[in-house]
Amino acid sequence: MRFLRSMLAIVTDANGGRGGIAQDNRNFLGALSETGFTSSITVVPQHAPDPPTLSEGIKQLQTWHGRLLYSRAALRGTLFGWFDLVFCGHLFMAQACAACGSDPWV
Repeated sequence: MRFLRSMLAIVTDANGGRGGIAQDNRNFLGALSETGFTSSITVVPQHAPDPPTLSEGIKQLQTWHGRLLYSRAALRGTLFGWFDLVFCGHLFMAQACAACGSDPWV
């Protein structure tokens, strides 16, 4: 089995977020980081009202409010880094994930 080097996670909220979707994203990304399945995870959140607590191997970019600014930030993440996998953390982010990678997980 080939382990992935890096992952881009496009999420509504995760680390620093509140609610069920944020908790689910935190649990999933934290588990991936701890198992060694990825060497690095870059998270692009749309909302993070609280200061993020990050696991080792997870880097979180700043939040961007508004669909256009957020989509631009997600696309910039793919232009300035190579990612083996794009994770879509919410169904409403599927279009941004599709633009960032050829095979997003929804």
